[in-house]
Amino acid sequence: QHLITWQKNRPSRVLTAAALGILTITTYFHATDDLLLRQEKYNVDAHRVNVMIMAMRHLRSQHGDIGFLNDDEQAIQTYIPASRRHKYSGPPSADTEKDWLKKTNVKYIVERNDEEHWQIAKEKPQLIEHIHTFENIHGPEQVLVYLVHRGKL
Repeated sequence: QHLITWQKNRPSRVLTAAALGILTITTYFHATDDLLLRQEKYNVDAHRVNVMIMAMRHLRSQHGDIGFLNDDEQAIQTYIPASRRHKYSGPPSADTEKDWLKKTNVKYIVERNDEEHWQIAKEKPQLIEHIHTFENIHGPEQVLVYLVHRGKL
């Protein structure tokens, strides 16, 4: 008997269908906006990681230890063994960095364009040589790699 009432009550069917339609459309557009925001955040993070991965893949095949101002990134820890990674934690000073480079056996130093920079690269460029810039084609992210001239230290 309920089935007969449902079939005869056309306004109920229309209102139910309209309510479900509005609910579905609202959920769809809300979810789409949320997904687009998540995708954008992921893409920004992925571009940053991808540039470091490119640099670390290159340096992994090179011989020699590598100095970092910040070695907390997963790409660095994944591609470069701990025995080849050295983190500089002293004050930002070209002379202090030079002394640190003398003590360690670092052959390459790495920096990002958007973080703190090696002062030795600015103040004593004769001691190091910029050998490669890894760039992101979708944004401003860069990783710069320098060769340390150990004989000039």
